[in-house]
Amino acid sequence: MKAIAFFAFLAVSVAQAGAALDVIDGAFGLTLGNVPDMTKLQKRPNSNDADDQYAFVPENPYGPLTEYTTFLVSDHGPVYQIQAVGGFDSGKSCRTELDTLVGILTEKYGQPNRDLGSKLAGISRVSFNKGSRIITVGCTGVFGNHKLKLIYVDDALAKDAGRKSKAAPDAVEKRDSTGL
Repeated sequence: MKAIAFFAFLAVSVAQAGAALDVIDGAFGLTLGNVPDMTKLQKRPNSNDADDQYAFVPENPYGPLTEYTTFLVSDHGPVYQIQAVGGFDSGKSCRTELDTLVGILTEKYGQPNRDLGSKLAGISRVSFNKGSRIITVGCTGVFGNHKLKLIYVDDALAKDAGRKSKAAPDAVEKRDSTGL
């Protein structure tokens, strides 16, 4: 009888823990894999990428992040990446906000991935994975121009679109070295 009660308690605890964590489906009113309402997007004219990058005003912005962009598989196609960026005057203020944001994401998605390479290199970057869906958040920049970047990406859709995920870069591409 005690064994049955123990296993019942264990099953309920595991189910509650799993139910508390969300799947990575998107952010700021956009859903990865869904076609967005194009009337709410503005094509970015100075994009380095193809015609798939759009600015948008989020439904629920996150205070320190001021620039919101989404990437579509094709013109009027599904969303494969959502990115938000905010600027900071110092690395310390960026890292403080990064810690706050990581705490919020950890509550929602569970423990982040261990990124020993970033830690050893002194890079302030954290990621969360759920299958092909990845969230990466980190601070970049120097000398009073620091950026906090939050990126949600569906890596499978990004690869289908022929693009490399900015959140989880693959191995270095093969380059033509005959001219060297």
